[in-house]
Amino acid sequence: MTVVGAYARIDPASHRSVRARLGAIEGIELFSLDDAGKVGLVIEARDLDDARARLLAIAGDVDGVLGVWPISVHLEGGDQTAPGEKNQENRTSLEA
Repeated sequence: MTVVGAYARIDPASHRSVRARLGAIEGIELFSLDDAGKVGLVIEARDLDDARARLLAIAGDVDGVLGVWPISVHLEGGDQTAPGEKNQENRTSLEA
């Protein structure tokens, strides 16, 4: 499992409805920030690719979300190689 902490910049005029839409998404918990134009997100995902897809979906599909950026990532067990890292390992072994 991968847990990502993120901030979302949201339209302050529709703050309540945007929070309601975000809160209805499975695997996402909200936390408040001091700025009405931002909301904190805790996203639970299968792996880094799933977390990335969820962040992109939130940014592109949820009305009133102006942008999303990850702040922290916690990886739990399993193969959690960072994107591109496996390719780098293969390239290094081929060059040696």
